Amino acid sequence: MTAIQVNDNPERLATHEAGHSAMQWFVGWGPLLEMIQIRIVGGLGSDPRMFATPPTSAELLQSSVVKSRLLVLFAGAVVSDIRYSTDNAEFRDDWIEILFAARVHLGLTTSSWNPKDRWSVPHMPDVNRLVQEARKKTSEVVQTDGIASAIDAVKDALLESRPNSDGLRTLPGEEVVGLCVEACGAEFPQDNQWRRWIDGTDIAAAE
Repeated sequence: MTAIQVNDNPERLATHEAGHSAMQWFVGWGPLLEMIQIRIVGGLGSDPRMFATPPTSAELLQSSVVKSRLLVLFAGAVVSDIRYSTDNAEFRDDWIEILFAARVHLGLTTSSWNPKDRWSVPHMPDVNRLVQEARKKTSEVVQTDGIASAIDAVKDALLESRPNSDGLRTLPGEEVVGLCVEACGAEFPQDNQWRRWIDGTDIAAAE
């Protein structure tokens, strides 16, 4: 995720990054997660970021990969919006990456967005259909008991981690994964009601 230079409620920013990282584990990309971070100085939070290897443009052509990528990108803002209130400007970097992933998957060379539309691109119906479906699924996932508990555990661990001399706190990816496994069980990423949607087997079954 792109770092956001803000001064805000540290708990809300930590929740945002915990949402991204818990979803990274949920879609099966835990091994690609390096760490998450937040800086707290004078009671204010800044520089929230998740460090993880993103899929390539070639990989985004696969339906399961783009769906997983959109879930990860949406998770931070969606859980923040549910629990607090999301500033559209804060979400802008994630949203630009969401539009990029959808555009690449659909083979579009350009995309544009009007901030007045918030989390939608009504003038690009194919892109909008894909991202709105992913946003809906993200909202469902982050509100399940297991993932909600995982997000809380990751958020708390990040906030309680030892800061460096500049107030930067980090949580390694393996610790995030461990907390998610403890909250949800190791099999949850493959054994859940959204896996068929991610893999596209729900469509095959319907046919």
